[in-house]
Amino acid sequence: MRIGIDTHFITSAHATGNRTYTAELVRALIAIGQQHEYVLYAVSDHPYYHQFAGNPRVQVRQVLSASGLARNFVSLPKAIAQDSLDVVHLQFILPWLIRIPTLLAVHDLYYLQQSGPALYERLIGKLTAWSVQRARYIVTLSEYSRLDIIAKCSVREDRVTTVPGAIDRRFAPVSDPAVVQSLREKLGIKRDYVLFVGRTEDSRKNIASLLDAYIRLRSQGQITEQLVIAGRHGPGTALLQAKVQSAGLGADVLFPGVISDPDLPILMTGAKLFVYVSSFEGFGLPVLEAMACATPVITSNTTSLPEVAGDAALCVTPGNVDELTEAMQQVLQNVEMQKQLREWGLQRAKLFSWERAARETLAIYEKIGLS
Repeated sequence: MRIGIDTHFITSAHATGNRTYTAELVRALIAIGQQHEYVLYAVSDHPYYHQFAGNPRVQVRQVLSASGLARNFVSLPKAIAQDSLDVVHLQFILPWLIRIPTLLAVHDLYYLQQSGPALYERLIGKLTAWSVQRARYIVTLSEYSRLDIIAKCSVREDRVTTVPGAIDRRFAPVSDPAVVQSLREKLGIKRDYVLFVGRTEDSRKNIASLLDAYIRLRSQGQITEQLVIAGRHGPGTALLQAKVQSAGLGADVLFPGVISDPDLPILMTGAKLFVYVSSFEGFGLPVLEAMACATPVITSNTTSLPEVAGDAALCVTPGNVDELTEAMQQVLQNVEMQKQLREWGLQRAKLFSWERAARETLAIYEKIGLS
């Protein structure tokens, strides 16, 4: 078969989950599906594509436009029509007039929610729902998202399949303490620390609840650890920083911004506890990343997160500060629990693999492309 895949998320600086999904799945597909040809639709000559140079089964085709929507609805469908494909794999939004079998990847329907997303994001949500109804087949990362897509988009159950993702290969425990210490010094971390990683301006991440729980534990003298809130800053970040200052903990709560790809596994390895109590996730990749780095995890008991965490993390109700405070105290004060969560997390992370995801995705290509 000749398979087209839209890979524009490879170059995204912000949509890190989509970037990981695209980069790792494409790499695994090309490794195992050696009887097929692939056309990768790109938006730049990103270094990622250099690994496929000289591979006669892989063509990287740059498809550019003035905007994302113009690319999606004008230049991309034009390129797809020219390339004699048997199947095309797209994410979220289906272009106009696609006449070949399409696999649409939809990781979640967050932008369809009535509150939270901005106007432009709600438009993307409406376009996603419209695309789901037109695609031949839909793939998503969790059973939660599968059921949500079926219910909200009114599509048949047999058109939506769950293929769980996995983590970037670089996430593993960093064995050299000097490497961890060097990063701590670079970021100004002076003691053991609790870690959050994500978009700090995103209200669904419930960072305010994390701060409330941390401030409560510090004011009661229950813990001495620092708190590191890493991720892209936005309009809401200043409010979080003001909350920290008013609690007198400005020196102990750090906002280092976006952490580089090489540094993130080091930062996760060094953390005493990783807290990710989001109220909405289509998969929740950071939970698996922290587990793969042997870091104890507290996460939410809602949407897809219990599927990802299994029994390898403590799960709490997002927004419930009492529950989160108790869980954090429980882990930080119990060395045996920390050890157990590390072991369980490492085993849990191993259950997810991009090779498995690629084999299951390839089976869908063959089902819809050869039917």
